[in-house]
Amino acid sequence: MSNLSSSPFAGKPATLGLLVDIPKLIAAYFNGRPDPTVPAQRIAFGTSGHRGSSFENSFNESHVLAISQAICAYRSQQNITGPLFLGFDTHALSKPAFDSALEVLAANGVDVMIADRCRRSTDDLVAKLIELEVDGEELTVDDICRFVADLLAGAS
Repeated sequence: MSNLSSSPFAGKPATLGLLVDIPKLIAAYFNGRPDPTVPAQRIAFGTSGHRGSSFENSFNESHVLAISQAICAYRSQQNITGPLFLGFDTHALSKPAFDSALEVLAANGVDVMIADRCRRSTDDLVAKLIELEVDGEELTVDDICRFVADLLAGAS
């Protein structure tokens, strides 16, 4: 048996005090300006990417634009010309961040691959593909490209 305890809120509707005001969260994403002299407002990566809250200026459009531009610069320096796979999930700021990143990638001429089902924030197909292994081997970018191309062709 596990020693994990469950939350007293488990299985119960959230109270108003626990709910996040999503329109305010999204407005903070676009309007917040991080102060680079404040360590908590700098870009910080966790195990699965950039983490933070737009309410605390630790995750906002400025961050996503800077990260996306850095990716474009790195791809250019390394002569990476293949497609970049981009998706989003059901988190409230995932779609606004997706849109911000896509603007930068498009402005830099990056070929972006988006599976049709990634256009709906139902699940993060790209993350699942990256984690996928076949016969103990991780998928390569070429494998993922073929998979997504097949997926898109099948949706037609």
